[in-house]
Amino acid sequence: MQTIELGVREFLDLALKAGGLSAEFQPLARAAAGMAAHVGATARRPEHYQCEVAVRHVFTWQRFCLILRGRIDGVQIDGDTVTVEEIKSTYLPLASVDPLGNAYHLAQLRLYHYFAALRYAGRIIPVLTYVHPTTLEERACPMAWEVDESRLFFEALAVRLLRGEAAKASWRLTRDASLRMLPFPFTNLRPGQAELVGTVEQAIDHHRDALLEAATGIGKTMAVLYPALRKLTSAGYRRVFFLTAKTAGVEAARNALEALRASGLRLRVLYLQAKSRMCPRAGEEHAECGEGYCPYADDFFTKVERLIPALLDEEELPAERLYAIGEREQVCPFELALELSLSVDLIVCDYNYAFDPRVYLRRFFSPGLAIDSLFLVDEAHNLLPRSREMNSAILQEETLRTIAELCGDAHAGVCAALVAVHAHFAHWDRALEDEGGTLLRLDVLPAELTANLEALLECLADVLVHLPRGKQRTRLLDCFFALTPVARIASDLGPEYALYVDAAPRARLLRLLCRHPARVLHRRLERSVAAIFFSATLTPFSYYRDLFGAREGASTLALPSPFPRARRLYLHVPEVSTKFAARAATRPTVARVIHTAVRVRHGNYLAFFPSYAYLSTVWAELMMDRPTNLAIHVQKPGMTLEQQAEFLHQVSAVGGERANLGLAVMGGIFGEAVDLPGERLVGAIIIGPGLPAVGIEQELIGEYFDEERHGAGSYYAYQVPGITRVIQAAGRVFRTPEDKGVVLLIDDRFLEEPYQSLLPADWFSSEQEFSTPHYAEVLARFWAEIDEPFPGLSPG
Repeated sequence: MQTIELGVREFLDLALKAGGLSAEFQPLARAAAGMAAHVGATARRPEHYQCEVAVRHVFTWQRFCLILRGRIDGVQIDGDTVTVEEIKSTYLPLASVDPLGNAYHLAQLRLYHYFAALRYAGRIIPVLTYVHPTTLEERACPMAWEVDESRLFFEALAVRLLRGEAAKASWRLTRDASLRMLPFPFTNLRPGQAELVGTVEQAIDHHRDALLEAATGIGKTMAVLYPALRKLTSAGYRRVFFLTAKTAGVEAARNALEALRASGLRLRVLYLQAKSRMCPRAGEEHAECGEGYCPYADDFFTKVERLIPALLDEEELPAERLYAIGEREQVCPFELALELSLSVDLIVCDYNYAFDPRVYLRRFFSPGLAIDSLFLVDEAHNLLPRSREMNSAILQEETLRTIAELCGDAHAGVCAALVAVHAHFAHWDRALEDEGGTLLRLDVLPAELTANLEALLECLADVLVHLPRGKQRTRLLDCFFALTPVARIASDLGPEYALYVDAAPRARLLRLLCRHPARVLHRRLERSVAAIFFSATLTPFSYYRDLFGAREGASTLALPSPFPRARRLYLHVPEVSTKFAARAATRPTVARVIHTAVRVRHGNYLAFFPSYAYLSTVWAELMMDRPTNLAIHVQKPGMTLEQQAEFLHQVSAVGGERANLGLAVMGGIFGEAVDLPGERLVGAIIIGPGLPAVGIEQELIGEYFDEERHGAGSYYAYQVPGITRVIQAAGRVFRTPEDKGVVLLIDDRFLEEPYQSLLPADWFSSEQEFSTPHYAEVLARFWAEIDEPFPGLSPG
């Protein structure tokens, strides 16, 4: 018999599915207020009132044993009458609360009603009590249920859940048989792949994190994915998350899985895209989620129960397939994907579904759930800026003005909460006037601000539920979702946060900036059995291990590039500064170096700049002396996907007499995850060490690490992120063992510490000086030794 043990909340999350999708507007930062309300309510109960009564119930069906565990908020025994109480907090006026309006609350109470009847003799009275967190006023709502009704309700949910588990168990037999026999899909492992496979296996076996650095071309994706899937049969996890920040990562996973399927793999794979990209009604005016608002939400669970079995038989579930099914069957494609996620083995998705506290998949990662997932974090260096963004928030005063405009005086609760929140801005305004500045640093947030925001959100939720569809409701919904992350983060601030008020006219805002994401990332990592971070740029390991919040004992592996060193040239051009103050003076020199590099050898090049402004000025200089058969293509801000594709097509065109030079920004869309092998790209010219732009946020990050890491602020905030961009940009040139090319570095900081020591060791050769003013001759000699003759470019 197979045993499944769940908490009551987890059980309801999995089993309580019927009808359509509700439009929920539940604030995310309620835990502290709810706990305080609960404690306050129970403190006023009679002396013989029992709090947090633990219950355990065993239910058997076929070959399954379901064990449910939970805690009844309160039990009170008066003679032969037993009152079973569930306590819920709400900021709404208690008279307006509908006790029958929350199916989850009612279901939880029904289960405890039945479980209590098995333990206690006498009449069982189930009561749902609502408590206001601020006033601690209460409203008790007794339910006139028969015990047998609650028993049948529970058993129907339990059988539904266990039928699904039986189907999953049957599938796992098929999957595991294929995994045990699955060979590595290529006859010969590439250099370094065996080490990667072995390190991943050891990390999984010991349930520890691992940081893996390996150059593009080694085959990192296959070397990480193959052992992770093989271990599904024995290592204590039920699913694998392949987490990536870019479309290129999704395609790499898809290609690896295609090769594995050709070798006999049977695996259910789901490709999860952002909700906005999977919505058939995206772009429609006033298109909103929820039953009654969207036809794709109506009768959702009935439709999905019919669709899921056939879809799971397909095994490969790309987002475009689910989109087409959703359109045809009038069912929300995104929610369909989430339902399918419960029955698949591998989920390929963006970082945010594991790490973003606003949208992470609570069905897998909520506290108290079983820890049965493995994380594979692709291009993991991208997780750091993304995690800071995920865990930061902005409260704009304009949002408060919009709410006031939309609600007017018609909603007393909203008005009172708005006044309370806006009072904080008035206080900050006075402080700014006293200081005579436009930026006010805060040591802490006012203690009552979080409660004020929670009250505002709950009152807004009540307004939204009753507001008819239209422009007013859409705008108010936008305000609700803008405030939600502020309330959540405000309730969980730590010393790693910087808090400040920006008093720009008509755009005043409160910024909650996460400077060091380790604490919040560590919390997410603890919901996995292990996390495998892999990238071409993960050194220094101490830096990334610190910022990732990797668990104690995390292993590391750095592999040298497998490409022939003789086919790669890394060269520094000395006596050029690209610091901001020197750019005007050195602009002609930078342009001359670029022209020299592309004249030596006909081909396609990318030049990477620290900013669009600097790129534009050098572009003007380049155009004055452009060879007639050199085409120059320029990256522009805000390019569409079609424009990006056209830029890459033009830069990488092969054949004919024309050479191509692309001008791009470092750290942008063309600085990484771009695959241009062979003659499609033969050189990268990197102007400057790629430092992030100086601004208030980077300065605050530096300030934090100056204090916490003994003066290492510049190292954490600027130098390592900058050199990471440089290495990623250089990696565009060398994609396969057959590639040949050059990387030219311009800026004398590349000769200084710590910049030089942060560069890969194999960029330096005992046979060739790293920095030389005779770079043109070195370039010519390099190409002459490894290349067939190529025509030089004609004079400008």
